[in-house]
Amino acid sequence: MTKSKKSPLNNGYLYLNKKVIILLKLIDLLTTQFFTKRNMPEHINKILVVKPDHAGDVLMMTSVLSLIKDRFPSCEIDVLCGSWAKDILTGNPFIGKIITLNHFMLNRNKTNFPAKIIRHMFDYLKALVKLRVEKYDIAFVLRAYGGNLLSLLRLADVKYITGHPTGGFGALLDYSAKWTVGLHEVQHYLEVLNAAGINAKLSELHYELFTEPADEKTVTNIINDTIRSPFVVIHPGAGDSRKMMSSESWARIIEKIDSTYKIAFTGTSSESPLFSDIISHIKRDTVNLMGKLSIKELYLLYKRADCVYTVESLSAHIAGCAGVKTIVFCGGINDITQWRPLGHNVEIVRKSLDCSPCLSGCADMDCIRL
Repeated sequence: MTKSKKSPLNNGYLYLNKKVIILLKLIDLLTTQFFTKRNMPEHINKILVVKPDHAGDVLMMTSVLSLIKDRFPSCEIDVLCGSWAKDILTGNPFIGKIITLNHFMLNRNKTNFPAKIIRHMFDYLKALVKLRVEKYDIAFVLRAYGGNLLSLLRLADVKYITGHPTGGFGALLDYSAKWTVGLHEVQHYLEVLNAAGINAKLSELHYELFTEPADEKTVTNIINDTIRSPFVVIHPGAGDSRKMMSSESWARIIEKIDSTYKIAFTGTSSESPLFSDIISHIKRDTVNLMGKLSIKELYLLYKRADCVYTVESLSAHIAGCAGVKTIVFCGGINDITQWRPLGHNVEIVRKSLDCSPCLSGCADMDCIRL
């Protein structure tokens, strides 16, 4: 059965489940009387950016860090994120400390759910102690969905909290940003930053990764010793399997790529079976780099490729950041207007279906049969 086209915003919340929306509405009504809206402190020394999301979302968040630093040049800016995104932020000159918390709702590690809950509780308490010691003046919460960690920030006595109320517990916010349908995700970050008078045009922003000489050396060695020719990259995997295409679809795409290019496959080590399945359908000179590159090494490899072919994933955002010609194959689950990778050389390939975006997927998933 084909899903219907849906809006992500329902009765003021970014949830589809009506029971969850009713529960959050009730919680917000009951808690509103207990929390007053506070004014932004006159003297701001320490800022916390809260982004516990998946790695691709954290890379998108890097586009606004320089704006915060420009607005508060003498302040220390720390980031709260999942451990899986730490590599994206290391070396960033706009960031002081990186505090990690693996939220059970966002944890894609292959452990059982109870283990994720336990890890979440441990990280939550550890972060609470750390945040109370640091004494933050402002927290910019750049997650508009559930798992926004507003309770943690209130318990940590952060003096001023700005974010979207759309993930629930909006009574804990001092500034409730309006979440506007039809905007790019980075523009939603700007809605939150507007509390501090920070504004920018989307066309002026770009993702940022900061590499080390060791990263450059590793990628150069791979290109010289393993690839040894002009190449294009195929990145078939994604954290969300609903966004992935079949091996047969990838084989048809690869057949159309100029034979003078070597094909380099990238992805995680767990995605290696994809490589084996795809090459069983093709006769091309290929290199399997799955599980062999860090995020920053992946970025540097992409910069030296002729083109990157990928699905909607972290890889697409890294390629956009690298400035390389990028072909992104998108299904119909998400609104591509909101999640399109920033970058001037990004081309989106997708079917135009009446049911897109459906936000949940369906049994047929015809939208990703390209």
